[in-house]
Amino acid sequence: MNATRQPFRRKIIAAVTRLFVKPYVRPRPASKRVAIVVPMSYRTELTEEERISKCQLEHHLGAYDKFLLVPEGVNPDFKGYRNIAFPKRYFG
Repeated sequence: MNATRQPFRRKIIAAVTRLFVKPYVRPRPASKRVAIVVPMSYRTELTEEERISKCQLEHHLGAYDKFLLVPEGVNPDFKGYRNIAFPKRYFG
């Protein structure tokens, strides 16, 4: 297929799709009650990627309530997070 015709085809396909697929409209406003839930593992120390994710979470979602789902017996201490313990069988 000719490369110059691809953008034109995509525009046609997008236009036809908009005719048949209506955008989603929420039936009622979203709830203002939000909580951030982070599942943890048996480790008490975070990996480098997990530290970066935690920093991003606190930067963008820091105003919300934050919970850590932890295995029973593991008690990490992260400021601003509340721990919720679950039986160990729920963790891999």
